[in-house]
Amino acid sequence: MSRIAQCQRESDVINAVASGRWSSVDEELRRHAASCQACSESREMAEMMRAIERDAPTETQLPSAGQVWWRAQLRTRREAREAAARPVLIAQGLGSAVIVGLLAALISWQWPLMTGVASLWVRQPLVALDLGVAAWSMLAAAAVLAPLAIYWAVARE
Repeated sequence: MSRIAQCQRESDVINAVASGRWSSVDEELRRHAASCQACSESREMAEMMRAIERDAPTETQLPSAGQVWWRAQLRTRREAREAAARPVLIAQGLGSAVIVGLLAALISWQWPLMTGVASLWVRQPLVALDLGVAAWSMLAAAAVLAPLAIYWAVARE
C-alpha cells in the first residue's frame, strides 16, 4: 500500500477523534476530512484506536517486584535442577542398556546349560530342578547386583 501525502490538518483530525470531540468539531473540518484522503484514513485509524482503547481492560494488574523476583528464582532453580538431572538420566539410560546387554550375553552364554537342564528334566527332574534354580539364581543375582555395582561406581565420583 502506498503512503498518501500528509495533510496539514491531519493532526487536527486525529486530535479531535482521540479526545472524543469529533462529534462537536466544526463543520469545515468535517467536510475537509471527508474530501481529503489522508485525513479520512487518519480519522478511521484514530476511531479504531479509540475503540480498542475503550474495549481494553481498565486496570491491568502487574505483579509486584517481589513476586517477579520470586518467580525468577523458582525458574532458575527449576532450570538448574533439570540441567543437573540430564547427565544422571543419560547415565541411567546407559546403565540400563548395559544391564540388558549383560543379561542377554549371560543368557546366550548359559543357553546350552539351560537346554541341557531341560533335557535332563525328562530323565531326572530333581537334579534338573536344582540346576535350573541355580542358573536362574545366578541370573537374578546378576540382575540385582549389576545396577548396584553401577550405582556404587557412579556414586564414588
